[in-house]
Amino acid sequence: MVCTICEDMLKKHANQQHYGLAFDHQPSLESLIESAKENCCICRVLLAKFKTIQPYAVLGKSMARPGKTEAVLTQASLTYNREWAAYRLDIRLNQRHNLERVGSFFLKQLPVKELTSPLPNNTSSYGNVQLARKWLNECVNNHRMCRHVSPAATWYPTRLVDMGSMAMGHVKVVQQGENDHQITGRYVTLSHCWGLRPQKVLRLTNDTLAQFEDGIKIEDLPTTFQHAMDFACRLGVRYIWIDSLCILQDSEKDWLYQSARMDQVYNNSLCNISATAASSGSEGIYADRDSKQYWVDTVVLNTGKFQEQATNRSQALVKPARQANGNVKSKLIPARSSEVPTYTILNLELWEATVDQGPVNKRGWVLQERLIAPRVLHFCHDQIAWECWEKGALESLLSLPDGMPHVQLKAGIISESRLKGMVPSVDGKLLREARLSRGRLKNGKYTDIDEHMTFNDYVPSVYTFEVWKRLVETYSKTALTNRTDKLIALAGIAKIMSRRILSGRDEDYVAGMWRPHLESQLLWHVDPAVDKEGKYLLDSKRPGIEHYRAPSFSWAAIDSERGINYADVTDFGLDVETDLLIKIETVILKYKTDDRFGMLTGGFLRLKGVLKRIIIVDSTTTSSQRQGYTRYHWQLVRNGKTLPEPYKMIYLDAPYNDQEFICGPDRRTYCLPVCFDRSPEPKELICLLLQAVGDDMPDTFRRIGLTKISRYHKKDQGEILTISGEESSIDCKWDGRIGKHTLRII
Repeated sequence: MVCTICEDMLKKHANQQHYGLAFDHQPSLESLIESAKENCCICRVLLAKFKTIQPYAVLGKSMARPGKTEAVLTQASLTYNREWAAYRLDIRLNQRHNLERVGSFFLKQLPVKELTSPLPNNTSSYGNVQLARKWLNECVNNHRMCRHVSPAATWYPTRLVDMGSMAMGHVKVVQQGENDHQITGRYVTLSHCWGLRPQKVLRLTNDTLAQFEDGIKIEDLPTTFQHAMDFACRLGVRYIWIDSLCILQDSEKDWLYQSARMDQVYNNSLCNISATAASSGSEGIYADRDSKQYWVDTVVLNTGKFQEQATNRSQALVKPARQANGNVKSKLIPARSSEVPTYTILNLELWEATVDQGPVNKRGWVLQERLIAPRVLHFCHDQIAWECWEKGALESLLSLPDGMPHVQLKAGIISESRLKGMVPSVDGKLLREARLSRGRLKNGKYTDIDEHMTFNDYVPSVYTFEVWKRLVETYSKTALTNRTDKLIALAGIAKIMSRRILSGRDEDYVAGMWRPHLESQLLWHVDPAVDKEGKYLLDSKRPGIEHYRAPSFSWAAIDSERGINYADVTDFGLDVETDLLIKIETVILKYKTDDRFGMLTGGFLRLKGVLKRIIIVDSTTTSSQRQGYTRYHWQLVRNGKTLPEPYKMIYLDAPYNDQEFICGPDRRTYCLPVCFDRSPEPKELICLLLQAVGDDMPDTFRRIGLTKISRYHKKDQGEILTISGEESSIDCKWDGRIGKHTLRII
């Protein structure tokens, strides 16, 4: 159902603005709360979103639009998508809050079986056991891809928890063959949050090993473990793998050995049970839900009035100027009849809000658990969800004919590759097409300048790197309790990428990147962050040497809550001689163990390129202070003098840690031109920002950021690329015959 405000807007076009299909929506926070209490399927979602983005006190201060006397909290707009034959309803905050989008809905005429409610009112129900069995059996028996990636049940982890005695009130930790125990059948795994006090989590140690092998009382287990074991047994599974109970937590040797096998532990499981909505082990996975709330709802949308508007203005439906993703720019939508049709309304962000944003999926280790396991059964805050290599499903959308439509909002409504989708020819292709469709157009269409890398005989395909790009960008936003786990917590996924998709050679993996086309992968960056007052946020950090995990040239050396932007991978095609300005000669990495995907203790790469002296300026220390995106800039230094031109497209890796040591004169900072970007002319020039390490390590630098020189500033690009004659005076080996420095980046 919808509230009166939403109904009047969609059916009567109440409070329509003077341009297009835009409407004033809720006048105040109080009104929104009342509508949510009425169980409005739109306002309920908005209120839940509000609770995550701003204090109520701030949201309550609405701003009146110019020329209006009343205040407006939210504004709505409707657009039509030809490809999906559907409408998109966007809800945004008012101008005071920068028109931030707080909700998007998908309106389509669908043959809904029935409007369903969550019955019974707890996710532990027998009905959910039956539903989970249905999903599981369908996947095991019918999904070709899932059968391919899930090996036969012939491999077991070192230890498992045997739940065969749960009816007698206890479980025990077992090892294959030890004490004559023979493990047979399949096992499941558990993804969970350890909570704010991980030291209190029940864990396996050398002191508790014998006790756990004798038996653990059910009541001594955290609630999450109890619920997961209960549901696993009801699925007919006897064994479960839980990290804290199956890895010796006080043995670095066992921890490193088991961590290196995570790809096998999760990939060989029958299913991963995910405590998606639980922030700690005390919360459990079972949840109550409101049996009066409809999961799928319908709304009346008056499209006839749209046609009437077009007729009154003597306008035909305008052919869209951009159709790469199916979106229509025209705001006039045709209706086929004068009837007022009923549309099914879906929250386009439902999967993200229910699954992706669950507390457990914000943990770094859990991402690889989720992706490596052939199947994941999510226990969310009000329902269960299913995720495998071929299907995603929400319990709340079972009444829809095709289940859950996988679409994303990056550019209108476009087909989405699900996060668990890791097939380059399918998922990588979708990701690349979606990304390119948002870029620069040529003759109204996007151009893939590296189309040759998409051909079947090109290995590794550029589609492979599109999958990896998404994985890294997602992973870089997650949290790790131990900062040194940055690479090892991703090792399982990296191994699968290497074995199944890339060459299979361990040496091709380079601290979160890949040796093929490594030059382009060095160009990752962290976007500057600015708060609503325009103040620059120093939120990306570089852990100290005591938390070392990767060389500075790797994205894994940086922590940022907003994540990093992985570079677009390219071989530069026919432009390699003119557009690629460096050449990597050697990559040396030092490992803590024999696992080349695991923890690092050091490393460097050696390359040839041309260094330019620069000075990095923090404008807050100058007379022309800037607080926003352009707080920092850099300038060329030539013959001891700072040139006047400031370069403001700068992306510092970790200003929180570095600004004191890299800003100002005599900081031994340099610009290293790397390449021109892969776009039609004119092209941007992209450079790394480096700092000399010290006199005791000649020719050695660390990365401190990245910079771009605008495609429209060809003179500035030429200034940077011109050999000035003072390159030989830089404290780095210079080869005058080829006009290149030879340097190391650590």
